Amino acid sequence: MYFKILVPLDGSVLAERALPAACALADRSGADLELLTVVSGGAVDGVSPDQFLVQPYLESVAKPFGSKSRPIRCHVLDGDAPSVIVDFARNQGFSLIAMATHGRTGFVRGLLGSVTDKVILNSPVPVLVVNGGKSLISDVGVDVNHVIVPLDGSELAESAIEHGEALAKLHDAELTFLRVANTSSSVMERSLAQHYLEGISSSLVTEELKVKLRVPIGEPGDSLISAGTGLANALVVMTTRGASGLKRTVRGSVTDQVVRGTSVPTLVVPPVAELTGRCID
Repeated sequence: MYFKILVPLDGSVLAERALPAACALADRSGADLELLTVVSGGAVDGVSPDQFLVQPYLESVAKPFGSKSRPIRCHVLDGDAPSVIVDFARNQGFSLIAMATHGRTGFVRGLLGSVTDKVILNSPVPVLVVNGGKSLISDVGVDVNHVIVPLDGSELAESAIEHGEALAKLHDAELTFLRVANTSSSVMERSLAQHYLEGISSSLVTEELKVKLRVPIGEPGDSLISAGTGLANALVVMTTRGASGLKRTVRGSVTDQVVRGTSVPTLVVPPVAELTGRCID
């Protein structure tokens, strides 16, 4: 499922926090790993004046993670960062993008943060997000013992299931399906939520997996953040949008709350509808 992973960097230490998780996933899946920095100095004859500064930086960052059997390719491109990242991932056949949030201290100003939002929204492939400002662990995402897949009953949210299952198998981790019930929900509604999760679980070939089902009560964003931080070495897998449909912005959504508020990595999956080119308002 993951055979080519792209890691955008901006020259900051925080942006580099995505590298250990990306490398660990590449090691487990056998994927190729490539690094990209987008500059905006204005290319002349296809070459940016910043390229001669950035290329050595990328090569030095890649050196500890690469090997003769798996060299890491480095790219420096010019243009609008989110557009370049998304177009490069699409055109070069990447299967996953891994990046950190809050990496604004590098030599490429503002690459991450709002740019991460735009990449998540427009990426044709899943985006593994490491919150560099929240996690105190330098190698966050390297060891994964728990994979959490939040669901809300919609087909859009269920787009994340195959990725959650694949990652749980790759890491030999426990897989948890979770559906949050709001505080005003009745006993019947909570029972139906549990029944829904049981149906999801029964549809999987789970001989290789340990599966748990949870129906916490509370607000979706807060409940998902608590679920992730309450488990050692967790990874959350969710779509950009669920029952509310696809919007033109990620900011303010439950996904946005989780990505910004959790200290564990989040794999944000584009819904199947988006992948097939259908537009959902």
